[in-house]
Amino acid sequence: MKFLHVADLHLDSPLRTQAARDSAMGETARRIEETRKTREKFEAERESQARSAQRASEEIATVFRGQKIAPGDDPLSALRRCLDRDGLRTEIAELNAERARAAEGFDADALSAEEAEIDPCRTDTLREAVEDTETDREEAIGRRGEARQALNAALGTAGGVDLGQARAALLEELREAARRAAETWIGLMAASGALRRLRENRRGPMLESAQRAFTRMIGGEWPQLEAQPTGAGERLVGIRDGQPVAADAMSTGTRGRLYLALRVAGHADFTARYGALPFLTDDILETFDDTRAAAALSLTAEMGQTGQAIMFTHHRHLVDLGREVIPDVHVVELE
Repeated sequence: MKFLHVADLHLDSPLRTQAARDSAMGETARRIEETRKTREKFEAERESQARSAQRASEEIATVFRGQKIAPGDDPLSALRRCLDRDGLRTEIAELNAERARAAEGFDADALSAEEAEIDPCRTDTLREAVEDTETDREEAIGRRGEARQALNAALGTAGGVDLGQARAALLEELREAARRAAETWIGLMAASGALRRLRENRRGPMLESAQRAFTRMIGGEWPQLEAQPTGAGERLVGIRDGQPVAADAMSTGTRGRLYLALRVAGHADFTARYGALPFLTDDILETFDDTRAAAALSLTAEMGQTGQAIMFTHHRHLVDLGREVIPDVHVVELE
């Protein structure tokens, strides 16, 4: 019995081993099938994600079509730069519109025609002042063009540039250029408008204002200014000893004071119509004696009550005289 029992044990062992193998093979087959299904699922998801990525890339390309966007650039960063750029373009357009409004109503060709036809009292000093304002305007336009080129270069550069600081600096430069251009045009309008309105109004407020300023600076020697008709139009004359004297027949110093009186009258008329306007002169008192210079400085102080009056000079005695005549004058030393 014991022998038979041992034999039975030897017969059962291979069967159990085979059964275990069959079970392991079945488990392996099941896992292989699960792995295959999982892989197929992942493949399907990958293809779906790839299609979504392709559609997103096409949409991004459509949104940024025509923009300066480098391949592989981050869409959010590119979008922020485009928004900043559009904001800058809007502000540039507003500045250009502001400059156009400042120059509205000024016709350079019409002014040239008037000068050639009926402007006998324009002096070389006034002509040089007009040329200087034109030069300043051209320089301001050039600076604005350079700033615009720098702006375009900054907006077309990907990475490495602090667009916020660049934007602020460029906007300030553009504002300054537009402001200078507007100021030069306004200054030209004020200077030339004085003569034009004198011809139009004859003995009107403009002529009376110029006459008061001229008389204060010149004394009783020239008590009156008149606009007299000529063959081509009118001319401005000063009355001396009862006789009319044209501007080109006056002395250099007298012409300088007449020119300043016209500018004072033009400034007063402009500020009355349109508001405060800076008044600038450069060594205009160099031919004035102390009495007449003091009168001119007093007129300048009065203009400073309705705006900013600035006088440049190389002469120390005029600075000292200014301190005497204008107690609250502000002196800036330029080196």
